[in-house]
Amino acid sequence: MSNIYGNILEVLQDIEKEKRNREHFLNSIPSTRADLYRSVIFSNTRKFIPVEAPDGTIRLIPGNQKFHLFRGQAQDHPSCMAKIYRNNPSEIDIFIARLRQIEFELVLREHPAIQDVQKDGIHISFSGLAQHYELVTGYLDVTSDPYVAAFFAVCKYCKSEQRYIPISSQDKTGILMKTLAPIYMNSTTEPKLEIVGLHPFPRPGNQKAYAVKLHKGEDFSAHKMEFYHTSVSTI
Repeated sequence: MSNIYGNILEVLQDIEKEKRNREHFLNSIPSTRADLYRSVIFSNTRKFIPVEAPDGTIRLIPGNQKFHLFRGQAQDHPSCMAKIYRNNPSEIDIFIARLRQIEFELVLREHPAIQDVQKDGIHISFSGLAQHYELVTGYLDVTSDPYVAAFFAVCKYCKSEQRYIPISSQDKTGILMKTLAPIYMNSTTEPKLEIVGLHPFPRPGNQKAYAVKLHKGEDFSAHKMEFYHTSVSTI
């Protein structure tokens, strides 16, 4: 992370350039291979793609792309851990956080909208929803959409006003993190990537939400793109 981008727009321009280069590559290879890559990895649609899991349930996966995962932070930190393990919590703190997550799931299971979609075989990621709705969990929020990540990289949540406020301090820097999704998809020991995707509640779908499971002391592995906060990039 030696070079610092002038603003978040420059970061997004680099990501778009990478996307154009990838499309140029796909156009240069035989169409059968290109179509396979587009359908399996580099899909580009606003729709959600139904995928059957080994347990027979259906995951509604964001269809924009499946190759990269992104995370935006208004500032960099020495490590990027799941919230449940931050600030050296005690075992009691961890136990209470997990208990709250279980209670959250039990309440959601009684929600009529959840029950309706489960009857149709749709998978509900209760762990992912708990993380996405700001409970303290062993997961980390990520997205397949760099523009969603960019929003969280240039805004901070104001509890008193209950809304996100743009950061315009030009002496501060933010971070947009990018990692390869297969790193967390192909774990041989346990599932690491939770597909939150489309749910009865709109926010996870709108944000192309995923969640990465991290153990105690485990850092999120990603390439960091640092940029300066500016008033222009938050308009």
